Amino acid sequence: MILSRERIFFLQREVFVGVVIFLMTALFFVSLSVFATTIGTNIDATGTLGAATSTPWGVLAVEQTAGKSNLLPVFVVGDTGTNTPAIFVSQKGVVSFGSSTPSGLFLNVGDVVIGRHGATNDLYVSGGLGVGNATTTDNGFVVGTNFILYGNGSMMVGGTTTLPAAAGGFAFEKANAIFSSGADATTTVGVIAESTTKGGCIEMTGNAGALHAIFINAAGTGLTVQPGSCQ
Repeated sequence: MILSRERIFFLQREVFVGVVIFLMTALFFVSLSVFATTIGTNIDATGTLGAATSTPWGVLAVEQTAGKSNLLPVFVVGDTGTNTPAIFVSQKGVVSFGSSTPSGLFLNVGDVVIGRHGATNDLYVSGGLGVGNATTTDNGFVVGTNFILYGNGSMMVGGTTTLPAAAGGFAFEKANAIFSSGADATTTVGVIAESTTKGGCIEMTGNAGALHAIFINAAGTGLTVQPGSCQ
């Protein structure tokens, strides 16, 4: 069978188109392979995403880069194009607000840094703040289990004593209390009464639980010790 010139041209064109499509498809898959290998990103059929890793172990996983600084950023919220980010998270889990170069003291996983961003460095906590121990007390500051500063001004140090409800109550549960000026100066402990009808008073409890009060006498010339509490 003799093919016409038009038929031969048609067949050549079909072969050419097929070769071009094959080459483009091959180039596409090769580019995907190179791209994935270059940036180490993987998205599987379930939507799991890995950055700098082709085998993410979480729904969103960012792998550390070997040989890089603890402060290598892995997540940044920029500040209008500057390198002072509003939010900065390093590959070692250091979280910083307002600084991409937090102090070298903050290089452990979970460290949080409040950097200088604007005129002031402010930390606002709407509830309670616990350091080394959780707290459910609003407006309270808790350090471990032996220091609590309440929002009403009351303070507990050294134990678990229930403080008086009145603002300004203070409880100290330790065997010794030391007051020192820290220099060649007089050390003063003051018990000052601002009332015009009441005076300063100190309560003391003996071994048997008997309560005594020490206060300035009515004449204002000395101290009086008597059983009972301060009135």
